[in-house]
Amino acid sequence: MRVEMFRIGMLIIASVAISSLTEAQRIQPLDSADFNVAGISGNLDTSAVINRLGMPTTRKSEINPFDSPSRLHIWKYPGLSVHFASDYTVFGITVDSPRYPTKRGLKAGDSVLRLRRLYGEPSEVDENESAYAGPVNVRDVDWDYQDPAHEMHVIRVTLRNNKVRSIYLGALLD
Repeated sequence: MRVEMFRIGMLIIASVAISSLTEAQRIQPLDSADFNVAGISGNLDTSAVINRLGMPTTRKSEINPFDSPSRLHIWKYPGLSVHFASDYTVFGITVDSPRYPTKRGLKAGDSVLRLRRLYGEPSEVDENESAYAGPVNVRDVDWDYQDPAHEMHVIRVTLRNNKVRSIYLGALLD
């Protein structure tokens, strides 16, 4: 009986110790799989994107501000935009609908608390300029989560009113 009580006590102590790990200790660093949404990831070409998502609802092309005269291309789908470099390879994806969760389950509309549970604290925070939203000005805040293997590879979560507004997964242009 005493041995059994001792074992139960040790199990309780072990479970308390395990549950007391901080969120940061349980959150894994980003890896390449974290940058895949809806079957789309970096370096895919247009035919692979069309095979996975179909034809885009709109296509937009603009001058690359960091490498003129090359162009950047954005294909828009409902709830998702795919960003292509001038050679038409994917360098980023923006999600603004709960229809497309990240690998860890984050979706547009989720709370900042859920974001922290899934990704931890950001490596960088950037408060954007005020945007007019009806009768009041609001601020969007970008939380960047950096890929430990590639400094310019991030998951950028844009927050408004402590809710996920959009999620960008991919390379930052410089």
